[in-house]
Amino acid sequence: MAPKRGIIFLLIVACAVSAKSFHVMPGSKSDIRDTAKKLMSKCQDQGHPVPQTSLMYTVFNVSDDLPIKDRTHGNSNSLLSAFKNILDSVKDPRSRAHLDDSDTMANMMWNSSNLPSMIQIISNTTDESACYMHAFVAPMCWETLTTQSEDIMDSQDYDKLLWAAKPALQDMPSSKMKLPNKIGGQKVKKMMKMLKEVYDPMPEDQKKKVVKWVKEQITQNYFNCTLRTASNSRLHLAHCKSSLKWLNLEALSMMGPYVTRLAPHDLDSSPKEKLCDYFGSKQFKSAMAMATKINPSLAKRFLQRFQECFTGEEFAENVDKLGTLACHTYDVPDLTAVASRTLLTELENCSSDNPRIKKLKMKLVHSAMSDLSPSEAVNKLGSSVTFLSPKQLSEIPKDVLRKALQNLGSNAQWTQGQLQTLVKNQLGDKKCAKISGTELKTLQSVARGLPSCILEQVSASEILNDTEALKNISKRMKKGQLKAMLQGLRSSADPSELVKKLHGPLLQSISLSTLSTVNFSSVDQVEDKIWSLAQNLL
Repeated sequence: MAPKRGIIFLLIVACAVSAKSFHVMPGSKSDIRDTAKKLMSKCQDQGHPVPQTSLMYTVFNVSDDLPIKDRTHGNSNSLLSAFKNILDSVKDPRSRAHLDDSDTMANMMWNSSNLPSMIQIISNTTDESACYMHAFVAPMCWETLTTQSEDIMDSQDYDKLLWAAKPALQDMPSSKMKLPNKIGGQKVKKMMKMLKEVYDPMPEDQKKKVVKWVKEQITQNYFNCTLRTASNSRLHLAHCKSSLKWLNLEALSMMGPYVTRLAPHDLDSSPKEKLCDYFGSKQFKSAMAMATKINPSLAKRFLQRFQECFTGEEFAENVDKLGTLACHTYDVPDLTAVASRTLLTELENCSSDNPRIKKLKMKLVHSAMSDLSPSEAVNKLGSSVTFLSPKQLSEIPKDVLRKALQNLGSNAQWTQGQLQTLVKNQLGDKKCAKISGTELKTLQSVARGLPSCILEQVSASEILNDTEALKNISKRMKKGQLKAMLQGLRSSADPSELVKKLHGPLLQSISLSTLSTVNFSSVDQVEDKIWSLAQNLL
C-alpha cells in the first residue's frame, strides 16, 4: 500500500504542541532514546515491516532527488538520522544508537509544532511500519506530558498525546516512572483513564506511586490543600486536615482498580452515603474485576463498609460486584440459591486451599443446589462441582459429567470417595476396560482413581506426543499407577522415545535398567528434564 501523503510531517513534530518551546529534564535524554529503541524492538518482534527508505524520506520531508551530501541539515534530517540510527541498532544488535541521538530527539522534538494533527495521522494510518514511528515518538510524548505546563495544550491535544505516549508507559522501568507535578481536574481524569488501561501489567510499586499521585491531585484540585509536608510542597497550599472527606464518589470512580492499593484508613475519608453509592455502581464492579489481589487488611475494611451499606436482601443483590474482595469474604448471611451461585462465580479465582474459603464454598454449594438437580448443577457450579457429594455425582448423566470433567482440566481436587464414584460413572462396571488416549485426556482430573489394569493398556501412539496431557495425567498418580502406565507405553514405544517425550513423575519412574539401554548421545533435549536422584547417578 502506498504511504499516505498526510504522513509527511509525522516525526517532524514529535512531542510538542502549539509551536511553543519545551525543555527536557537532565538525565532523561538517554532514557528517551533507550525507551524508543525498546519499543521499536517490540515492533520488530511482532513482525512489523521496517519503513521503506522512500517512506522515511516522505515522513521526514527529505527530498530523495538530492544526494545525501547536498541535503539540508535542518530538523527533518536530524530527526531522520536519529530515527535511522535507532532503527539500525534494532535490526542489528551489534550496531549501537549514537549517543547524540538523545540530544537530537530531545532538543529538536521539543521545538516542533503541530504534533496533535500528526498523532492523528499515526493513529489513522494502516501502514504497519508506522509502529516504529509511534515507538519513536512515544517516550517523548510522555516526557512532554510529565514535564511541561498543561497550559500549552487544549483538551483534545492532551487526549492525543496520552494516546501516543501509552506504549512508553507500558514498558517503563519503575525507577524511571514519573508523573506530572500538577495538572487540572479534567486532565487528571483523562490521565487516570489511560493509567487504568495499563493497570494490569504495571508493577506493584508503580501502582502505589499512581495512588499517591492521584490522591495529591484530587486534594489540590478539588479541596485546595496538599497532602505533602511543608518541606516538600512548593505549591503554597495549606496542609489537608485529617478529617477531610476527599474520597468522594468522583474520586472513587476516577481511581478505578487503583482503589485496591489505598491504605485501609483512606476508606474513612469517604462519606458513607457516597461510598454506598459507589459500592452499588458499575464502576465498583469493574474496579474489583480488574484487580487481581488486594491487601487483606484493606479487603477487611472494604467488606466492613460494604456490609454496612448492604444487609439482608441488599447484600444478595450486590454480591456480583465483589470481584477480588470475594477471596476475603468468609462470613456471609444465608443467601438464596441464585445469590449463592452468583457468589460462587465470584469465588472462581480464589484458592480453595484456604480452609475458610473452602468452608464458604461448601455452604454455598449446599444452598445453590436447593433448586437444582445434580445434572443442572454441573452447568451452573463451575469448578465448585468438586464440592458435590459422591451420591450427587453418581446421579449426573455420564455425558454431562464427562463434559464437566473436560472443562475442569487437571487441577480439580477430588476426595477418594468422589474419585471412585466418578470412575464408576464414566467406565461402568468394567474395571479393566480399554480406553483410548482421547478418553484418558478427558479423564485427566480423575486419573488418580483409574485402576492400573486400565493404565497398562494405554497406547503410546495415542498419547505420547501430547506431553502436556501426560504431565497433567501423571502428576497425582501413585507409584503403582505410574509403573502400569509406563508398561503400556513401552509396549509400543522404545526407551529412547520415552526419554525424549516424557516429563515429571512418568520420566522419573523409568527404571535404571531401561535407561541403561538408551543411547543418550542420540537423544535431543534431555538436559532440561528433571530426573530422580538415582537416575542422575546412572
